[in-house]
Amino acid sequence: MLPCYREAGIFYTAAWARVLRESYGFRPCYLAEISGRTLTLLVPLMEIGGKLTRKRAVCLPFSDYCPPILPQEQGWDELFPEISRCAYVRRWRTVQFRDWPTRGERNGMPPTSCVYLGHRLDLARSEADLWSSLSASVRTAIRKARRSGVWIELSTAESAMEDFCYLNELTRKHHGLPPQPRRFFKKFREYLLARGLGIVVLGKYGGRTVAASIFLRFGESGLYKYGASDRKWQQLRANDLVMWEGIRWCQQQGCKKITFGRTSATNDGLRRFKAGWGTREYLVPYIKFDFHRGTFVSDRDRAESGWHRHVFRVLPVFLSKIVGELFYRYAA
Repeated sequence: MLPCYREAGIFYTAAWARVLRESYGFRPCYLAEISGRTLTLLVPLMEIGGKLTRKRAVCLPFSDYCPPILPQEQGWDELFPEISRCAYVRRWRTVQFRDWPTRGERNGMPPTSCVYLGHRLDLARSEADLWSSLSASVRTAIRKARRSGVWIELSTAESAMEDFCYLNELTRKHHGLPPQPRRFFKKFREYLLARGLGIVVLGKYGGRTVAASIFLRFGESGLYKYGASDRKWQQLRANDLVMWEGIRWCQQQGCKKITFGRTSATNDGLRRFKAGWGTREYLVPYIKFDFHRGTFVSDRDRAESGWHRHVFRVLPVFLSKIVGELFYRYAA
């Protein structure tokens, strides 16, 4: 039996591991401890690099938060010898943990490298209560989308994923980032959506898809993973209706909560957007240890700033897609 630790249940599944391994060639190195028939310890690590970059381990790449599952009496001091042994054998330069289990004074939090924000929405209530928890501006936007003629389609079909990928490429260009490789979303659909672990929510208008989001579920936990839209049609507010229908889908699937991915502490616009859905904000600490230096190290959120964002805003989409094919294999 595997407990869903905090809100990141889907990231512990074999399905998610297959997506990462087959999309990017990451090498899994999971540490586990089983007592009887219960999995009591799990440290899901993926090894990155090795040819063009130094090897490193991450728990887990492209997973917003995925803390190790540890027995209550264990912390960093108890885990470090085994992690260090793996690092020596596999020649890792660093190991990164995306979130860390909260402990008491004896097994406290290791020094953080950087801190992100998480947002969680309680779904264990009626749909009417969910609706009333939305901000007035969000409710207005949803009503406007409906009055404008936006309609919703829920799908796991290949065509739905193609529509999402197209919008995602436009959205990533607007944000100054290369799009994820299409093979990633192909594997994403194959191992997650096609197996009942997620859905693509499409917002359609006049025969075209103008907004789309991907929601995942595992056990009682839902996750808003990706969202994209065509800014030419943003006045329709289709993305708000898509988000609302995705939340409703998670609740109908039996989810008791839904998380909204990680957010940079400096991204005030995204924080306001997520807060508008009645979410609770909390800290997501990242931990990074450098084995060559023998110490915890600081990191920074490079995605929110830098010269690269200006480049990708003006770079043609087809060139950004080529960069993305190379970039994400090493920059996870």
